[in-house]
Amino acid sequence: MNKRDTGITLIALIITVIVLLILAGTAISISINSGNIFSKTQSARELWNTAVENENTQLSEVLQYLDGSQENTLLSQITPADYGKSINYSASITDQSSTATPKAKVSLNNWKIFYKDESHVYIILDDCLNAKLAPANVNILTDSSNNYAKKYSIWSSNGASTVYEYLTGDNWGEFASGISDATATGGPTLEQINASLGREANSTEAINNELSNYTLYVPNTMGNTNNLYGYWMATLYINQATLRFVNYEGRTNSESQTIWQYSGIRPVVCLPTNATGTVGETSVTLDI
Repeated sequence: MNKRDTGITLIALIITVIVLLILAGTAISISINSGNIFSKTQSARELWNTAVENENTQLSEVLQYLDGSQENTLLSQITPADYGKSINYSASITDQSSTATPKAKVSLNNWKIFYKDESHVYIILDDCLNAKLAPANVNILTDSSNNYAKKYSIWSSNGASTVYEYLTGDNWGEFASGISDATATGGPTLEQINASLGREANSTEAINNELSNYTLYVPNTMGNTNNLYGYWMATLYINQATLRFVNYEGRTNSESQTIWQYSGIRPVVCLPTNATGTVGETSVTLDI
């Protein structure tokens, strides 16, 4: 190979490199200016950052809502000072004396805050239940001879059986119909009364008449002269055959046959844990 041949080859190589550089520059220029590769990458990054910010904002709003909702639950607001306050709870109950088909219903609107535990707030009917509104499938005798005219004609027929009926939620479903996920029983247990009172109720010590929430435990209609001696508790007496009751003085006693027709029942509703509302000075507003 002579020098001339070598020179031609080097020149060709240089020209080839220059052409490749020109082509590469053109391709890059087309990609940047026409294909927008870098700008699209930048846009994608901006969209991602925006999405992350939006997600964080929404998460913060949800957490704030949950925090606010928790603060707004009755469970977080109710204190023993609120026991006895009225609450705007209402339940539609079948009137067993109705001759209509289907039977007519009656709204029970008078309820009071009874007490709360770690997970629920409990409310109680402010007076004894009219006999005609007692569930038909509950083992409680009523004086039907006077066509339910006597308001408090409810009494126990069998202690153990009646306690079971009192505590069987399905029997009292209508009383829990005022708000979703509530449950109900036919009356308070002795433990619930003790929890509400803040002390142990007994058969010898009457509830102080000077208590501001005295009628929470002893409705005004109760008394020797009002044909209503007391109301039944969902708790067996020590002989396991009879029921305890709260008498017109607030004493907790056992059942006595001589006063069967003078004792009534006061259903208790357990509100759901997440029930919200507002606690006022004299009343509680439930969000329904």
